[in-house]
Amino acid sequence: MKRCIIVRARVEGWHKWPEAPVHRAYLRQLHHHYFRVEFEIEVKDEGREIEFHDFRKMVKAAFERAWVGNQTGSCETLARTVGEHIEEAYPGRWWSCRVWEDSECGARVESE
Repeated sequence: MKRCIIVRARVEGWHKWPEAPVHRAYLRQLHHHYFRVEFEIEVKDEGREIEFHDFRKMVKAAFERAWVGNQTGSCETLARTVGEHIEEAYPGRWWSCRVWEDSECGARVESE
C-alpha cells in the first residue's frame, strides 16, 4: 500500500515563452500568472511522519528556488526542478509534482 501526503502552494510570478508560435506571440512577452504547485510525496506510515505545514513551506521554497533565473521554464521544467529539490531532502521516495498556471493549464512530473 502506498501512502502519500499532498500539499498545495500558490506563488505569484511572471514568465515568458520566447519560442511561442506566431498565433500566440503575446506569450513571448513577460506575463503574469498565479502558479499553483501541488506536490504529493510517499510517506512511510500514517503518523504524519512529514508534517503538512512544514512540507508545504518546503515545497513553496523549492518552487521559488526553481523559479529564480528560470522565467522561461515550462510548467514541466518547473515541476521537475521542484521534485529534484524535494528529492534532496527525501531521497528514494516516490513523488508527483503539478504546476498550474492560473489553475487552468498545467503539467505533471513524477519520479520513477
